[in-house]
Amino acid sequence: MTSDYVPYLDRPGANVRKHRPTAALIATAVALVSGQVKPVAAHADEPTPARAQPVVAAPVSAQPSASASRSPGGPRLESQLARLLVPTITLAFDDGTSDHAGAARLLEGQGLRGVFYVNSGRLGLPGYLTTGQALQMQQRGHEIGGHTVFHLRLSQQDEAEQQRQICTDRNQLIAAGIHAADFAYPFNDFTPATQQLVRACGYASARTTGGLGCAGCPTYESLLASDPFATRALSGFGPQTTAADLENAVNRVMLSGGWLQLIFHRFCTTTCGSNAVRLEEFAAFVRWLALRHTAGLITNATVQQALHAEQRPTVTAPAPTSPPTFANRSLEEPGSKPGAPPRCFSYGSSDDSSATAWTLAPDAHTGRVAMRAALTDPTTTTRLTTTQDLGSCAPTVVGGASYRLGLWYKASRSFRTATFLRQPGGGYRALGSTREIAASPTWRLATWDVGPMPARTGMAVSAAVIVAGSGTYTVDDFSLAELTSVSGAAVAGAGGQSGAAGHRPDGVAAGKPAANGERRRPARPDTTAGTAPGAAFTPPNGGPPVADGRVRQVVHHFSAQSPWVGRAELAGALLVAFAVLILLDRRIRLLHRRTRRRIPSNETTA
Repeated sequence: MTSDYVPYLDRPGANVRKHRPTAALIATAVALVSGQVKPVAAHADEPTPARAQPVVAAPVSAQPSASASRSPGGPRLESQLARLLVPTITLAFDDGTSDHAGAARLLEGQGLRGVFYVNSGRLGLPGYLTTGQALQMQQRGHEIGGHTVFHLRLSQQDEAEQQRQICTDRNQLIAAGIHAADFAYPFNDFTPATQQLVRACGYASARTTGGLGCAGCPTYESLLASDPFATRALSGFGPQTTAADLENAVNRVMLSGGWLQLIFHRFCTTTCGSNAVRLEEFAAFVRWLALRHTAGLITNATVQQALHAEQRPTVTAPAPTSPPTFANRSLEEPGSKPGAPPRCFSYGSSDDSSATAWTLAPDAHTGRVAMRAALTDPTTTTRLTTTQDLGSCAPTVVGGASYRLGLWYKASRSFRTATFLRQPGGGYRALGSTREIAASPTWRLATWDVGPMPARTGMAVSAAVIVAGSGTYTVDDFSLAELTSVSGAAVAGAGGQSGAAGHRPDGVAAGKPAANGERRRPARPDTTAGTAPGAAFTPPNGGPPVADGRVRQVVHHFSAQSPWVGRAELAGALLVAFAVLILLDRRIRLLHRRTRRRIPSNETTA
């Protein structure tokens, strides 16, 4: 067999291995004495990936305890020495996206395992792993960790919401059969108080996304003296990352024998986002790493294996206390730190850098400030979203009810809005989005209706302003009001129908108090069907157009459980059309047979 092992040692950036023969021999000897590996015949050929033995992470309950197979003073001396001399490499994957299932299979094919940090509220949503996939990955030896319910910036939430995000996330994962012993901070956003909450919720460790490889930073994390609730890692990988970059990161810790956590988010083959690594580069790195793991030059371990994490009991999170309408609806309460969005709002974008496009603007509709996005790149899409949480910010909604959402805006070009519904104990699912809302140089009220809501409990809503392309967009004064009914035609696709019902100038529907604390009144019959969104509508009596500065659209709810709920009329029309086609076909066939009988035959009798 032809080996590339010796040429590899001569590759630039890999010469640290030349200085490791003594450490490698000692580590191998220690492993042999402790019975961790079997002797390998000495030869020049490098082992192939097919010979790699999987590193299977046993369930936490089955992991050996400190008193089992270890001396009373701690791990055995030889185990400690092996951990000090041989680098421990942990492959971590954040956010639980659906492409992680393929990454797990890729690792398994090379005898490696990883740790996958998932958001329990996103499991089963489009583009994310399902609970069944996460359980199967755990059964095949991977570790599944917690990452909050909805992937929120924890430092921007109050203490009760942080507890709900951390504790509820772990509780829901454990209830599904996932061990969830370790945690990762979304956005690397945490405080000392957050660390204490993670500990209190029963996690054994918590991981950051930085602290290694930067200027003045170490190249590895210590397994003996690390802070278990702020372990450091190496991240920042994207489309420009090559297999050689990842290999060099491992090479830099070959002399240290420390712990290196490599964090990956998405994978791509053609079109790549800013945090997506090209799949062919990742696959080449995995093959390279598997060869070193099989040779005993590095150890592949999950966080549970590296830190000997043990299962802890679950902790009950505080009960939700959802507000009656959007919290901080006028954007007056600042965020938790400079540069953060206002309280109970968050950014989202197609480009990580475009989140900075949103800034506070003194030109407010009411109060002191509004939010403004100034985009210069015509390909950029970004959004401002009311926080999707478990109780502190997102207002609750009642099953069977319909609601009118609104906001005031000024914009140099059109934009859209979207509405999201929180599922009981789960994530937020999109209800739909409006059609383009027309630009306006002056303050204008845009409203859209959603509903009726499905017959469930524990639901809440979130609204998003979605802007795309170069322009300036300013928004203020979000509102939510319950309606007794919603009129207007059903929405096709992502569009909206110019709708019904008047509003007070402040954007809150008039009438008697609703259950959520705002005021309401029944929607008037639709008088604007067919008008363009944002245009002045014409009354049915043929009077002059009413330019009231309001944009009215109706977005009917499509149930997250069944995509056909809310489309009964369409389904019925299709069935009727199909039945008519069948009847016409039978009628044509019958007429054809009768016509053939009436035509005399041209054949003659001999």
